[in-house]
Amino acid sequence: MIIWLVGMMGAGKSTVGRALAKELGTSFHDTDTTVESITGMPIPELWDREGEKAFRELEAAVVETMARTHTGVIATGGGVVLDEASRRLMRDSGTVVWLKVPVEVLARRVERSSNRPLLEGEGNPEARLAVILQERGEAYEQAADISIDAGDSSTDHIVRELMPLWNP
Repeated sequence: MIIWLVGMMGAGKSTVGRALAKELGTSFHDTDTTVESITGMPIPELWDREGEKAFRELEAAVVETMARTHTGVIATGGGVVLDEASRRLMRDSGTVVWLKVPVEVLARRVERSSNRPLLEGEGNPEARLAVILQERGEAYEQAADISIDAGDSSTDHIVRELMPLWNP
């Protein structure tokens, strides 16, 4: 069984994922970390060298592999839902949870981050995040089995909400 965590950059997928996996006594995986491991470079460098298209193709391949070979909790990159095949694979292999967070909270969380290629050089991250969420909102809805408001909730609270989903 897999619990897939999807949502915007800054939604807390990795933080919640690690805590949830620890509480459940299962493994935690992160698609972004796996992509970095495969390429030997940080995602911003991969974007600079190869472009978004190459990153998305590799990300989709990672999701496909994880859907077939992994169990536990998997945090995904924010744009993984853009690929229809990835959405289907995640739903078919487990439960997909959308961590929904208001744009103003996302902006606060990512303001000091230097590894967000979609925000690179952006003077107004909140406005850019709003556009990205608008573009992806329908895909998140299509992917998710459930959504959880993760804006003002603590990691512990979110983990407690997600615990009943685990059915190995």
